Amino acid sequence: MATNPRLPLELERDIFETVAIRSPGTIPSLLRVAHRVLQWIEPLLYTTLHLGTVPPRADLLRVLHTRRAFLQASVRHIFFDNFAGWEPLSTSTFFNTALDILQTCTGATSIGTTNSFEGPRVLTALGGLSNLRRLAVDLCALFKKTTPEGNHWAPIDPTHPAFARLTHLALHDRMNTQRRRERVLAAVPHFPALTHLRIARVGLSAADVQGLLEQCPRLQLLILTSDEDTTAKIVRRGYPTDVRLVWGRVGDVFDEFWDDWMAGCEGREDLWERAETVIATRRATPVPIKEVRWVWPPHIRNDPDQDELNDWMETEEDEETEEHDSDNDL
Repeated sequence: MATNPRLPLELERDIFETVAIRSPGTIPSLLRVAHRVLQWIEPLLYTTLHLGTVPPRADLLRVLHTRRAFLQASVRHIFFDNFAGWEPLSTSTFFNTALDILQTCTGATSIGTTNSFEGPRVLTALGGLSNLRRLAVDLCALFKKTTPEGNHWAPIDPTHPAFARLTHLALHDRMNTQRRRERVLAAVPHFPALTHLRIARVGLSAADVQGLLEQCPRLQLLILTSDEDTTAKIVRRGYPTDVRLVWGRVGDVFDEFWDDWMAGCEGREDLWERAETVIATRRATPVPIKEVRWVWPPHIRNDPDQDELNDWMETEEDEETEEHDSDNDL
């Protein structure tokens, strides 16, 4: 009989990885348990990288310069935040370091960028990520070229390698400018693998949305976000009630967007998942439901359940109806 019984390695590894994932703060201690545990757990430190609010951790830069293959195998999600926190480092220092990280982490599946990290060089680096599935970006800015004469906005190329396997696209593009709106609406239907699209409603007419849905037959989910629209306004303006269309009660708030993005990277419920649940419910009925349906990001505090949200929407509609009736009486 063994005097020092041990768990099977597979079970032992599963236990350590579960603890590390559920309680990331324990990872530094777990790394010192044994060499085999370090090999199992260390990659979890680098699964998701958040760059920008502060300069990169010293350990990340060390690994970047000495263990590039390790980063290629470990990193899955990267968020390039605003570089203001890098002061006194220069913009070019941030950009070049971030670009080096992006070019190194070829196993990444999710990338999120802000206006600190955009342009043709970023687009080229994204084209080297053969596993890229999810992207949050200002699409037009990827095709912006800066010359001595000023900025030149090239047409969006949906056949670029960066988009070859992309399934989820969340756009920062402001659609209330005609040239941006035309570029985006012309390109998105030709993304070869796109199934999920998130975009702000402002600037998009009912005809724009209807045309987008008609031109994207492979699209499974379109989330239109707004913190200004109400159900009554949407119906009155003639927006489609396509089975694939869900409305997100989300404003143009930086932290809220990226909190939701990080939740998805960490395997927690996000706006995509909530909207997918709505779509699944609609399609499960004998006759697919067509409706105006709202969802909230799960991380927002005091998030109401759908019944409360529906009650609130109905109140909004009643108030608008009363206002409309009053206007007619004048």
